[in-house]
Amino acid sequence: MSQNNALDTVIKLCRSVVSLNSRNSISMEGTENSNIGGLFLGFDFSTQQIKATLINDRLEIVAEFNCPYETVAPEYGTTGGVHLDVKGKKATSPVLMWIKTFDRLLDEMKSSAIDLGKVKGIGGCAQQHGSVYWKHGAEQRLLNLDAHQTLAEQMIDAFSIGNSPVWMDASTSLECREIEEFVGSPQNLQRLTGSRAFERFTASQIRRIYKEQPEGVANTEHISLVSSFAASLLIGRYAPTDYADATGTNLFNINENVWESSICEFCGKGVTKNLGALCRSRTLLGKIAKYYVDRYGFAKDCFITAFTGDTCASLVGIGMKDGDFAISLGTSDTTFVLSKNPVFAIDGHVLLSPVEEDGFILMLGFQNGSKVREQVRSELKCETWEDFSKLLSLAKKGNDGFLGLYYDTQEITPKILGRFRFDPDGKVISSYPSAAHEARALIEGQFLAKKYHLLKAGFLKEFSCGRLFVTGGGSKNADILQVISDIFQLPVYSNDSKNSASFGSALLALPNFQRRKNNAPPLDGISTKLGVKITVSPDKTADKVFLALFATAFAAPTEENKETDLRGSAACLPTFGYVFGAALGYSGVYGAYYFGYYGRPYGYSYGAGYRYW
Repeated sequence: MSQNNALDTVIKLCRSVVSLNSRNSISMEGTENSNIGGLFLGFDFSTQQIKATLINDRLEIVAEFNCPYETVAPEYGTTGGVHLDVKGKKATSPVLMWIKTFDRLLDEMKSSAIDLGKVKGIGGCAQQHGSVYWKHGAEQRLLNLDAHQTLAEQMIDAFSIGNSPVWMDASTSLECREIEEFVGSPQNLQRLTGSRAFERFTASQIRRIYKEQPEGVANTEHISLVSSFAASLLIGRYAPTDYADATGTNLFNINENVWESSICEFCGKGVTKNLGALCRSRTLLGKIAKYYVDRYGFAKDCFITAFTGDTCASLVGIGMKDGDFAISLGTSDTTFVLSKNPVFAIDGHVLLSPVEEDGFILMLGFQNGSKVREQVRSELKCETWEDFSKLLSLAKKGNDGFLGLYYDTQEITPKILGRFRFDPDGKVISSYPSAAHEARALIEGQFLAKKYHLLKAGFLKEFSCGRLFVTGGGSKNADILQVISDIFQLPVYSNDSKNSASFGSALLALPNFQRRKNNAPPLDGISTKLGVKITVSPDKTADKVFLALFATAFAAPTEENKETDLRGSAACLPTFGYVFGAALGYSGVYGAYYFGYYGRPYGYSYGAGYRYW
């Protein structure tokens, strides 16, 4: 079947799912698709696990694999794939834990019913912002891998920094200020790199490592992002970093598509050289290393496409197009809008699109995502999400005016740590009337806050298509989706893939997505033919309830905005609002004034409407 004809086929994702269960054994359901042709494989090196999705040339999912780090490598002692020093706000992950888990995943794939020799192309993605430090001589190890040994056995001493800083790290505030002062202001840095300085971004992490670990730095030959690290394992040499993922570093000049050498060298002498080559997204890197042909049976002409960031791959995997808006529910929650316009909001990020030549991803990140939801679920004695949903249903929409903000680790947007519960009058309380109120306060508070920050950033002005996508692990819960739909008063769209990042990575490996010598763009419309459908629709009767709760929580009432519909424009939000002010110890209009006045250096202006700089 030709690719063009395949795109006209109604996509029906098959039910063949391969997973690693708690006993580390394989279970497979539905193996009726035995007569498949070429396969395309996508990897996702995420925070808690490595996932893989196999698709055929009709864009059907053939199999999905999943290896959690703690299941495969418990000896590293991580929680959710991370060593988190809450007091010091440091977050790292062992590089060898990632490699050992990758070994296991490949072993499980080989032992399954899948013929890896049919895999024609591989794409991939990884958690963003993290950095990997290769020791002098490490590339020679990659070039000379022995098929009789695991990767972990051969790379055991290949890294100058054994624990990589990851996106959950919040310990580099000093370095962030230093970088912003170096370029003149947060605004200057954002115009240059797409973001002001964020603690989790690669630039501040590298600067701190160069200060604190001079011996490791002296022995560093190359620095990869997690995405290019993973690609390096597969091609058997250092892989370039793709433009899209590079925009999450504070080191990449988004206007010229190069490493910004002035910032790189400010972070550490020789950083520009150590970061190595860049490439456009979807670049064909070359053939898979001989190691994987000999050890796992991959075809020797299997090609590797440049790996990218997980957000970038997800937007492909869920079928987004220009003007669409998405919320990704994972360890962290992320909101992103695809746009032709680089909208610069001081708390947001402007990333380059991995698909559209002139496209941008407008992104906001929220650190307290699924881990907080899981923690509160556990505290409420709900063993399953079905139990949590039943509890959620016992409280009315709008929660009788009760609201909660839950930040178990320091939040990114805004910088708050702690749990804050509010009564209908906006007063801080220690507990809610019932467990049901607690459950609903958590979920409604999370998404009301996301709506607020999206409006304040001006990102929803770029949301013109009318489609709201929700993806990630939390998207499997219909009751959470209903809350999102009700708050935004929009239908929620999805496709049949629940692992959008690895699925999107597999799609990026398709020949139509690859960037070859003629620099041809990807096939138009491929990401819109993936079985996209409405999952839930908004309850129109909930509109006034949430508008009232939204206005009370996030905006100090003024004559200018009291009659304004809060859904449509950032200009109708006059201040940072009561709730975030109260969370820092200020109440009512004083809290609004605190964020309005003292937030000026970061773009928040007290008075009518959000003002950008």
